[in-house]
Amino acid sequence: MASTAATILIRGRLGNEPELRYTKDGQAVTNLSLAVEQGYGDNKRTEWVRVAIWGDKQAEAANTWLSKGDLVAVYSESFRINAYAAQDGSIRGQLEVSARRVDYIITKRNPNEAPAAEEREDIPF
Repeated sequence: MASTAATILIRGRLGNEPELRYTKDGQAVTNLSLAVEQGYGDNKRTEWVRVAIWGDKQAEAANTWLSKGDLVAVYSESFRINAYAAQDGSIRGQLEVSARRVDYIITKRNPNEAPAAEEREDIPF
């Protein structure tokens, strides 16, 4: 039987600042929390997607150039849905993807200067 593969494209805004960390082996990974709007009118809602960006160059670049509120497109071929119990007792799931590529659609950072932290505090996302 032939194997199948999924390609996922998710476009959304960063809900917080990127989080860069290093594994025990020294590999860089940046985690993003992405707000994705779905639906229309009264049915509009926001879904949250966790994104892991692996690899020194891509992970470190995302941590340097992205900030809360930026609009990005994430391409992935690897995902999972994690189930958890919410405070009200209901079972919910959160999509987590491992990014193959991240396109920076709208960013606030100027490549020639890093913004001061107080410049980003008034962003609604």
